[in-house]
Amino acid sequence: MARRKWLFALALVLAGIAVLALVLWSVYRRSDADARAHFEREVRLAKEEGLPTTPEDLARLTHVPDGENAAPLYKRAVQEFLKVNPKIPGFSLDVIDPDRPATLEAARLEVAPYRRAIDQFRAASKRPGYDFPHDWNRDRFQFEEFHQLDAPCLALAKAALIEALDGNFGSAHEDFAAIARVSRQVARQPFGFAGLEAALLRVILCDAAWRIIRIRPEEPALAMVERVLGELGPPPSLRNEIGAEVVVLLVSVRTNEAIGRLEGTPTPIVDLPVFRFEAYAMSVKALRDEFKAAMQDPEYGPRARQRFLDVEKGVDRSLDPRSKLATLMVFGFSKTIMSYTRSLAMARAVTVGVSLMRSRARAGRFPEALPKLGENGIDPLTEKPWVYRREGDGFRLASAATFPAVENQKERPQVEIVFTRPVPSERTSAHQLGF
Repeated sequence: MARRKWLFALALVLAGIAVLALVLWSVYRRSDADARAHFEREVRLAKEEGLPTTPEDLARLTHVPDGENAAPLYKRAVQEFLKVNPKIPGFSLDVIDPDRPATLEAARLEVAPYRRAIDQFRAASKRPGYDFPHDWNRDRFQFEEFHQLDAPCLALAKAALIEALDGNFGSAHEDFAAIARVSRQVARQPFGFAGLEAALLRVILCDAAWRIIRIRPEEPALAMVERVLGELGPPPSLRNEIGAEVVVLLVSVRTNEAIGRLEGTPTPIVDLPVFRFEAYAMSVKALRDEFKAAMQDPEYGPRARQRFLDVEKGVDRSLDPRSKLATLMVFGFSKTIMSYTRSLAMARAVTVGVSLMRSRARAGRFPEALPKLGENGIDPLTEKPWVYRREGDGFRLASAATFPAVENQKERPQVEIVFTRPVPSERTSAHQLGF
């Protein structure tokens, strides 16, 4: 009798467990269905808002007909550089010292072996577009030379600097214009490092252009620099990059394989479908919010950065494991937009420098205060006027935004141009300038 009671009680317990398991399973299935529906709804909203959601969408964004595509020509040009030297040199612009004529001759000797490669690179830049083979389903590049575009552009910048110092401003413009075209082509690519590469090329151009003005501050040089800055175009936009991240996420969901910025990272969420799809939905929502932030004006500067920071903070809830994936997907956009802003600031600073040189040519001295120059008179890094002051016979123009101090060094402006050399008269020769 006691045995029967014990078996009956055990049967009741097992039945209760089975009923509870069935209830929990039903709740889980419903939650899983709700999570998948939430994810699909976020993807649908992303598509309605103009974000690419499939590899085919991105392929259409980047497609360039074969006869108009610069990518194969860039590849051949880079290979030509590598024939001269398997390790492409840095082509530093710092080695040219206007007070030491031998440095200009040394620069000529460094660039000379690469003339054929430079010519090929310049010709490639004249193609309308730039699209290299890419497997959007794997996020794998088949154009490994992409990361080497800055070295040929540095060679072009050095060649332009040499041409300008020789008085060949037309040839210098051609080299600078090629860098501007490469930057514009790369900026249209929907990858984060493509945008950073495009911003770097803009900075290379502006740095070399200001060196020319500082050494040969005469009207032909000013006109050439002003012209090429006008051809530079705006900095990259984060809009396409954010769209690419949506596609990377959705491909990862479909293949159950971490790619793109997810590659090499541990699974940041509990490995249950209900949690996974809630995390995916939160990630798409975060990218939608980033896209909305990118679509607002101003597109660059501290206010733009704050909009992206607000999105990042909105998903940074460390106690919720589902939010970790969203945090990873939006991480870094606020820093990237400031890199783009710095390239814009460099172009504006050099443009202001051109205006100041012309002002001195007319008045015989630099102005005591910065004249009204429209948007060029505003530092985009702070959205305030540039910090300007006379220094002896020259001037210093700087951004109030600074880099953090490193070790014992003081903080320094993120963008700064300084002029201290005497402005020559029309009769001053290159020889008198040190060449």
